[in-house]
Amino acid sequence: MGFAYCYVAIDIIGHLLRESVFAQNFPVPNLFDYPILTQLWYAWLLAFRTGFDLVIVYYLVAAIAVASGMSIPQQFPPVFGSFRQAYSVRKCWGYCWHQFLRRLFETSSSVVTSVLGIKKGTFLSRYTQLYIAFFVSACIHHIGTLNLPYDPATEGGKLQFAFFMLQAVGE
Repeated sequence: MGFAYCYVAIDIIGHLLRESVFAQNFPVPNLFDYPILTQLWYAWLLAFRTGFDLVIVYYLVAAIAVASGMSIPQQFPPVFGSFRQAYSVRKCWGYCWHQFLRRLFETSSSVVTSVLGIKKGTFLSRYTQLYIAFFVSACIHHIGTLNLPYDPATEGGKLQFAFFMLQAVGE
């Protein structure tokens, strides 16, 4: 059922994006030249499209792994947590959006704090781990921007890196 839901959502969002001014003009217009509500509309459309793309692939891999007998359904928890828990930046990214990456980021962050000799459970440990997790996320997203043409509006992706690092400040 989840696979079908994602497929329909991707199709609807794809139709909306194909009918947009951004798909019909070349060169593609700058999103920031449009009113804020238009910017928000397309930003949310793309965010939901990205989410559905992640989930549909996850469902496909889970179905193949379970059908082949390599895994059991319990090894595939939901990709996203409850958005009711998204009352802070940390909860939004760690429990809702990137729930499946949380363990990876927590592990890498705790290894670094251990190597640095920072005592577990302290204020310094908590915030060091937080900034390391957002730094890793910022690096991953920044690497993706290196494949895009230079855009003066984002200073070639530098602002995207700053955006992800500022998420930790919002925590």
